[in-house]
Amino acid sequence: MNPKEYRKLRQELLELGQVELMNLAFEQKENFCILFGHCPFGIKYKGMLFCVSELLRRGCQREQSQKEEAHDSIKQSNRDQLHLTRDHDCEHQGVFLWD
Repeated sequence: MNPKEYRKLRQELLELGQVELMNLAFEQKENFCILFGHCPFGIKYKGMLFCVSELLRRGCQREQSQKEEAHDSIKQSNRDQLHLTRDHDCEHQGVFLWD
């Protein structure tokens, strides 16, 4: 399919509105996302695959979820490191912290 046809179909989907787009996504089985495999936000429309989340300009939900998980993991790692450093410093000063 050429880019002109793709843009036309994309525009048709945008004209449906948010509620109708979400209904389309939930009525269909999960479609295959090129980036992440099966995705509940993917819809097949007239033979083309579209991401409802990206059509609504919210970006890929799976990608955002992975970024949030990575960010949370880094924050937890930093907290753990800070806790270990603080405990170590206190022990050397004759102060002991008990959890």
